[in-house]
Amino acid sequence: MTTTATIGPIRVGFLLVALAMLVGCSPARSQSAELRDSVHGYLNALRWGHIGKAASYIPVDRRAQFLERKRLAMAGVRMHEVEVRNVRFSPAGNRARVVVMLAFTRSNAPVVKRHLVEQRWRWHQRQWQLESRKRQQQSPSSSTKSGDLY
Repeated sequence: MTTTATIGPIRVGFLLVALAMLVGCSPARSQSAELRDSVHGYLNALRWGHIGKAASYIPVDRRAQFLERKRLAMAGVRMHEVEVRNVRFSPAGNRARVVVMLAFTRSNAPVVKRHLVEQRWRWHQRQWQLESRKRQQQSPSSSTKSGDLY
């Protein structure tokens, strides 16, 4: 009987150690990897015209407005290239500034336009959300009215 009594706690202890090792050894995704995936997910959704998918990266309270504006802005637009140029994290690591280059054409003017865009992302409820985006000035030859494209 004493053998069984000592084996029980030993088994429980062994199982707890094994469980702790499994949990401790599982690869935890870093916030930088999560941001990379979120930025690429958002940009690829826009590139292929999946506005609803892109909206999943927008804070819930602004999604309806985003969907309405983005559908209008993206009508007749074809994205050709998306390139992440720069990523900077805040000191706390819960905010990030991402600069991307977008190349696109409009169906009524088949000239490739290139816009440099700054996106502001925020880590909120265990996911990255796109808080704001604005076009950065790069050259006078690339001016168009397309503030809602990105």
